[in-house]
Amino acid sequence: MQKLIEANNERFTAAHVRGDQVTIDGMFTLDAKCLPPGADPAIGRDAIAKLTREYLETGVSEFREETTDFYGNEDLLIDQGTYVMVYGQDKTRETGKYLNVWKKESGVWKIYSNIWNANAPTGPAK
Repeated sequence: MQKLIEANNERFTAAHVRGDQVTIDGMFTLDAKCLPPGADPAIGRDAIAKLTREYLETGVSEFREETTDFYGNEDLLIDQGTYVMVYGQDKTRETGKYLNVWKKESGVWKIYSNIWNANAPTGPAK
């Protein structure tokens, strides 16, 4: 199961770099929740789509996640790890931690809850 979720993470991050909002939106359950840093929660696919659009508008040029912990059961899977994202005209490099809760919707594992936060800022990518 971990390999499937890691492959989903690769699809998710690659879609951000491509600016593929349709793929990103489709990876969340209808009742999903995003808990972004420094902002109110985005609850439901419409609110998450708005949040995603705002992130994509910054111009994501690099994004990758690495799973460090993985656990769960047939109902919920927890994927916890670290990420690196480069975005914006100044190529800001952000590193941080994330936690995704995955749940099956219509037989497909999708993100039910997503939270992330950045480590201390590191400035532009080199």
